[in-house]
Amino acid sequence: MNADRTSRNTGFSLIELLVTVALLSILLALGVPAFTDLIVSTKLTSATNTLIGHLQFARAEAIKRGRGLVGVGPYKSDTAWLDDDSWEGGYMVAAADNASPPNLQVLRRVGKADLASLTITSNNKIVYFEHDGSAYGVVNTTLRICSKNDPTKKRGVTISSMGRVRTTDQSITCP
Repeated sequence: MNADRTSRNTGFSLIELLVTVALLSILLALGVPAFTDLIVSTKLTSATNTLIGHLQFARAEAIKRGRGLVGVGPYKSDTAWLDDDSWEGGYMVAAADNASPPNLQVLRRVGKADLASLTITSNNKIVYFEHDGSAYGVVNTTLRICSKNDPTKKRGVTISSMGRVRTTDQSITCP
């Protein structure tokens, strides 16, 4: 009854499928390293900007309080600073009174998970800001933020004795 009907194949041939898979694998081989590099750079930039924001927050909080010190540094608990210059386990912003050891009021905290694959080291263990906004006992402290996976990816944050926080272009050496 319907003799004019022709059957049409609407699929892919094996050769077309193999060519498509080969092209996709070539594109992925070229794209994945560039994408990984982008992820490392983005994580480094994000961590640097977060640290700068916390340092500026600490300075503003010290000025607002008008007494005592507000510090940024590595922590071992809510009540104590870590006695080390490595910030890999996280850091906190805390208001400190003049007691010895100081009583801390934690204002902000960045955990170890937020710093995964990064190292932060400093030539000062803790950066304190005074009520006038100056950095307490600091002469140009530099925080080095480095990628554990790619030592060429690094940033520096410098705090002057006047309390100015800025990124630095000086040569940073990563551990």
